[in-house]
Order: sequence, then C-alpha cells, then structure tokens
Amino acid sequence: MDNPESNEQQSRSVRWIVALIAVTVTAVSAVSIINTLKPKNEDIEWARPKISPIANRDKKKRPTERGPFRPVQVVPPMPAITNAKFINADRVNKQVTDQELVLGVVINKQARAYPINMLCGPQREIINDRLGNRAIAATW
Repeated sequence: MDNPESNEQQSRSVRWIVALIAVTVTAVSAVSIINTLKPKNEDIEWARPKISPIANRDKKKRPTERGPFRPVQVVPPMPAITNAKFINADRVNKQVTDQELVLGVVINKQARAYPINMLCGPQREIINDRLGNRAIAATW
C-alpha cells in the first residue's frame, strides 16, 4: 500500500515541475515576441539620463557624457547548441537515473526532457531546439 505522504510529496513535485515548464515556455515565447519587435538597426544610440535641476547647480555631481552603450566581452563566446542529440524515452538506460531532475517541455503533443545536469555546465547552459514546430531554448 502506498504511503499518503509519499504520494503528496510526488504530487507537489509534479506541480512544481509543471509550473517550471509553464514559466520556461512563457519566457521562450516572450523572447520570440521581443525578437520580432526589436529594431533591425544595430547602431541605435542609447538614451542618456536626464540631468536633474539640482545636478545642474553643482557641476561636481553632474553626470558625464558617456556616448552609446558599448558592452565589454568578459568571457569567450561559446558556440550555440543547436543540434543536440536526443534519446527516445524507451531507450534511456544509464544516461538519466530515476532520481535526477529534468526540465520537461510539452508543445503540440510533443514532449522532451532535458536533464538538469546537462544544463548546468559552462558549455551547456542553453540548448536551442525545435519542438512541436516551435523554436525553444531550454535553460536552467
């Protein structure tokens, strides 16, 4: 006979995973929408902050003109993971254990599980994928 506390804990875990999937899918959809709305011109100059009347009186506290935003690269770029190899669920043996956490995604009746340990390393933080005829990014 099953332990009711164990069933409740499993139920909470499943609800948490479903909520995490919903948040991830929402974030991916938001990124897709933002990418379609962003301007094509990459040379857009960033708005400078307005100087308050108080700052105008004291020239020492006045912000300096800095020009357009110019980000500095602090880590080397990593190639995008776009063609990750996947294993069908019925063929998984020792690659994923029953105790491991996975990020599960279901879109248009297609499902995929991304093991969290595969999304935590410096080389595998994001996996770009297509699922249910949609582009997604699995990240942790």
